[in-house]
Amino acid sequence: MFPIMSPALIDVPERLVRLERTLSLTIDLLHHLIERLDGQFGQALFGEDMKRLAAEAREDAERIDALVREKKRPAAAKLFREVAGVTWDEAHKVIGAWNSYPLTEKVKWLRLNRSVKALEQIQSRSP
Repeated sequence: MFPIMSPALIDVPERLVRLERTLSLTIDLLHHLIERLDGQFGQALFGEDMKRLAAEAREDAERIDALVREKKRPAAAKLFREVAGVTWDEAHKVIGAWNSYPLTEKVKWLRLNRSVKALEQIQSRSP
């Protein structure tokens, strides 16, 4: 068993934070590997899907940034809720602190959520 998963060593909230961080780092690594493989073998190897997910996550973060700057927090919370798949309470909590996070962190969250949704769609289509 991995120490990150051991219930006896770490309390549940801390384990969740570590799991989320590990998943985020894993997706970062996958994106890095895809970029290197694209450079080596060409984009036909993976297609544009992974790059599209990253670009869409950045666009989402920038759209939410703009809504928060324009003081349209309800619209920003709605967009975050739709993209991240969280509850209204969670969306409003995140948007309330949105400006305290760096853009790279926001993009990572949104890219992670887009990646998970894409994987769920792929899984639902397979027999």
